[in-house]
Amino acid sequence: MKKSFGLFTLALIGSLSFSGCSNELDTQQGNNNTREVKFVTGIESLSRTSMEETSTSTFFTAQDAIGVFAYDGDKAVASNIKYVYDGVKWTSDNAITAQDGVQYKYVAYYPYREGVADPDAISVTVNADQTNGISADDFLTAMNNTSAAGAETVSLQFGHAFSLVQVAINLTEESPSKAAVTSVSVEGIQPTATVNAATGEVSGLSGDATSIKMEKANGKELFRAVVPAQTLKSGSKILTVTDANGINYDVRYSKEISYKQGKALQMAVTSLTPLPTGEQIVVSSTIENWTGDEIGSDQAAVTEIPLIQPITAKELTEVVSDTRNFNEESWFKLVQNDNERGNATFEIVDAADTDWGKAAKMTYNIDGEETFNPSNGNPSFNNSWYKATIGYNHNEPVYVTDDIYIYKVTAKIKSDACNEEGKVSTIMFTCKSKSSERYTCSFAASTNPDKFESTLMNRTPATAGVWEEYTFYINFKLISSTVGSGINGIPDKNGNVKEFIDSTPDDYSGFDLRFYTNNPNLTPTIYISDVKMEPYQEQ
Repeated sequence: MKKSFGLFTLALIGSLSFSGCSNELDTQQGNNNTREVKFVTGIESLSRTSMEETSTSTFFTAQDAIGVFAYDGDKAVASNIKYVYDGVKWTSDNAITAQDGVQYKYVAYYPYREGVADPDAISVTVNADQTNGISADDFLTAMNNTSAAGAETVSLQFGHAFSLVQVAINLTEESPSKAAVTSVSVEGIQPTATVNAATGEVSGLSGDATSIKMEKANGKELFRAVVPAQTLKSGSKILTVTDANGINYDVRYSKEISYKQGKALQMAVTSLTPLPTGEQIVVSSTIENWTGDEIGSDQAAVTEIPLIQPITAKELTEVVSDTRNFNEESWFKLVQNDNERGNATFEIVDAADTDWGKAAKMTYNIDGEETFNPSNGNPSFNNSWYKATIGYNHNEPVYVTDDIYIYKVTAKIKSDACNEEGKVSTIMFTCKSKSSERYTCSFAASTNPDKFESTLMNRTPATAGVWEEYTFYINFKLISSTVGSGINGIPDKNGNVKEFIDSTPDDYSGFDLRFYTNNPNLTPTIYISDVKMEPYQEQ
């Protein structure tokens, strides 16, 4: 099914069938009083705002398939019969037939799916990734209960069960960023609804709020997606826009916004202003035939989304051992087990000398019996990336292309003196994959964006109790199963080879960035604030 200019209505004549579908009229094929039904079909155009780039009219194309039910009163005489369009006509091996003097009611839906027994309650979930097209998600329904008894020509006029969201990219000359927009996602969408094909009613909205990646129209700066009708509350995040530099922008609407059944909402992005030089872009929209409101620049604000969100909570969420099932976009504290929970203390503290005004603090305390390894009785005075760390969990895929794969990380760091001589604690940094298969692997890291030989960065602040800025780089195209330095392909004393391999999109489907200490036989305290990660552009 495709979108095109104008309303498209076509007389489609033919017969079709689907093995496994029920058709009680099969036994009547030899009766001279029965005839194959000829369906005349059409699809209603979405009510929408006009736009020059494209249209929202819909028509069937070759290989599209619909499911048709026929009823004699309340009795189903043909159930979920599959009709396939070959570009000229509809055909079926199990065609519905009409009988003289008998009036049938017809119910139909698109796209066809096996196993639909009740057209009054079809559970439909839209795809989270619609970048390859929206046709499979544009659920259509039709019903005819007015055809004459014995009619062999039956009209089925399909209507849209869901809502169309369209985002036009119209960057002005005044836009601070001229980078092309590469992707747009609709945010906060409950993806599942129950459709009654007989009445066209949609109910039972369900599913966790999710992000829907939009299709980009061919040759057009236009993105679109189909979503179940629903309402988002005032201040909700409604879109994420990503430009060619890998920068994300967060679109929030100051009023309640509704996506309505059979209607389209158009938004136009006219300016991109990356932080910190600006915080708003203009998002404008006109709406026809359903609310009369407009989404204007006074109501919609778009800000660049930092890959690392500021610290705002009162305390860090605890994660034990493994972040693979931790799905919050947030700061966290990781402990390996109960023993390490006793060794480390975590706080969120005020930090007046930082932009965030808050900092995550961790002390790794080696005093006490808890620091002894219970398996062998040896002292366990040294922390590591898997024992006790401050971390940040990023729950969305990292934007990685052939040109954009190195990211620059800056952070405000501070350490307290960790012994009587005033020794300053070292702070360690590593970025872990969220891949279920390579969860223990870390991405390449370096202080030099042109050379990567480690997965571990470290910095000892020059002065105890004084904030300083630290910068390093992460290469999301390289990953190693070993956390450490000297990733050179040479076996260590245990025969383990430290080497980088090419990462996959599953590896950078998210990440967790960890900050910790590893000062043996000391009691180090570290502070982290103002962490920023952004695509690195070679100067």
